[in-house]
Amino acid sequence: MAIVKKMIDKMGGTISVTSEVGKGSTFVVELPFEMGAAPEKSKKEEADKENSIHGLNLMLVEDNELNREIATAIMKEIGLEVDTAEDGTDAVNIMSSAEGRKYDLIFMDAAKGQYIHFLPEILRLMQKGGLLVSDNVFKEGEILESRFAVKRRDRTIHKRMREYLQALSDNPELQTLLLEEGDGAALCIRK
Repeated sequence: MAIVKKMIDKMGGTISVTSEVGKGSTFVVELPFEMGAAPEKSKKEEADKENSIHGLNLMLVEDNELNREIATAIMKEIGLEVDTAEDGTDAVNIMSSAEGRKYDLIFMDAAKGQYIHFLPEILRLMQKGGLLVSDNVFKEGEILESRFAVKRRDRTIHKRMREYLQALSDNPELQTLLLEEGDGAALCIRK
């Protein structure tokens, strides 16, 4: 929670919590975001309403085939344009061949140790104002532990995920929020 509080403070935001024994806790994060520049004429302008997600471009990187199929069906049903990849290598190949294509949303849930390697391609293809969601970034809390507290066989992924999180946090093109709940998630908006 200390990392999240530090990130929220850096972004000029606030966090509050309410908790009730036996029922759970509610965390509220408020962040001041500036409105981005109006997009060029595109599919977005053809959408029904200004806030509609219809026609937005999504890259889904999901290594679980069933999850990928279900997520793709749901996202297409609500009007998103979806490109899918089953792993980081597949994603990099798709991203490399996607000349001129920009994504409004990139959702990553694949081989965690590879995230750091395809971050440059992700940034190249992210639309300004686009959102990058990286799932399971704390790997059951292990990433928050000292590398010496992690099993020897897991130290490489531990190191790479810490490098990835640091790269997201330090990148001046991104506004990043790390969520510790569960296995954690990183939410990054491209400035």
